[in-house]
Amino acid sequence: MEVNIRETRETDRAILDELFADEEVAQKISTPEDADSSIPESRESLKEAYRFTILAGGKIAGMIALEYPGGSKTFYQVNLAVGREFWDQGVCTEALRQVVKFGFDELKLIMVYSDTDSDDPVLVRAFQNAGFKKSAVAKEHLLKDGKYVDVITWILFNRGQARDFNQDRITNVTIREMRETDTATLDKLYADEEVAKHIRLPSMEDFVPGNPSSGSRGYNRSFRNERWIPESRKSLKDSYGFT
Repeated sequence: MEVNIRETRETDRAILDELFADEEVAQKISTPEDADSSIPESRESLKEAYRFTILAGGKIAGMIALEYPGGSKTFYQVNLAVGREFWDQGVCTEALRQVVKFGFDELKLIMVYSDTDSDDPVLVRAFQNAGFKKSAVAKEHLLKDGKYVDVITWILFNRGQARDFNQDRITNVTIREMRETDTATLDKLYADEEVAKHIRLPSMEDFVPGNPSSGSRGYNRSFRNERWIPESRKSLKDSYGFT
C-alpha cells in the first residue's frame, strides 16, 4: 500500500474527525484542543507545530505531527494516529519515516522523540520499525482503564546533525565538588537567558555545606516554585552538586 503525507487541509477535518471518533484511536494523538490554552508556552508551541495528513492507498488514514519544539527548535515531539482499519499495515511506520525525513532534511533537527504506552503494540512496533530507539521507560506511569501501564520514550537522532557531539572532540573535561568560590563564575554563565532556561539547577547556596536549601534563588522558574515543596527541599539535601 502506498503511503504519503501532506500538509493537513481544512477539507480533511470531517474525515479525520470520523476516524478519531473511535476512542481508542483518539487517545493516540495530541491535538490543539488537548492543549492547555491558558499556558502561554502551550499556545506558543502549537504555533510551531507541523501537521500532516496521512494518505494510504489514496485514502485519508490519519494524522502525524511534529509538535512541542525544544532546544531552540532543534528537536520536536512526534505524535500520530491512524484509523483502526489501517493498523498493522505498515502505515504508521512509513508515515514516521516520512515525517522524520522532513524534520531532518527541511528543519535540520538534531533529533525527534515520542512517547507510547506499553499496552499499545501498534505504535510500539511502528517506532521500532522506523528506527527509533527506546531511551527510557517510566514504570506504571499512566492509569488506563483502572490499570497502570508503562510509558516508553523513543528517540531517533539525525546522525548528520549530531556529528558535532562526537565525544572524541571533547578534551580536558573534569568534574569536582562545587565550591563557594565557583558562585560568581556560575552566576555569569547562567545570566544568559538561553542557557538558564535549559537547566534545572538549584542555586550554589544549596550545595555549600551548612547553608539551608530553603532560599528563593534558582535559575529556572518552575524549579524555584517546586523548591517550596517539602519533598523537594529534602531531595536537595540528598543531592550532589559538581562543577
